[in-house]
Amino acid sequence: MGITKREIASELGVSKRTIANYIGKLGLGNHVSRNGNTDILDDFAAAAIADALKNPEKPSRQPAVAAPAPDSLADSLAAQLEIERSRNAELMEALAVER
Repeated sequence: MGITKREIASELGVSKRTIANYIGKLGLGNHVSRNGNTDILDDFAAAAIADALKNPEKPSRQPAVAAPAPDSLADSLAAQLEIERSRNAELMEALAVER
């Protein structure tokens, strides 16, 4: 079935813009369908938004750690992959010796 942004906003006492913001914030775009000019949320999206609005995250006292830049993330993952490949080669050698 589903519920429109207007309906869920009314039920939760917030604006349609707030609902739209939470759809983006929670990554629920795949749970929203469009019928003409009306966005319809599935039950999962409606429940997730209601839960997020009823239980907002408490801000932590520690500053948020900045996400690594895409290049540094790729470099980190490449380095980790190389370590795992090395471990895999060592294990393959050990297995060959046991046979």
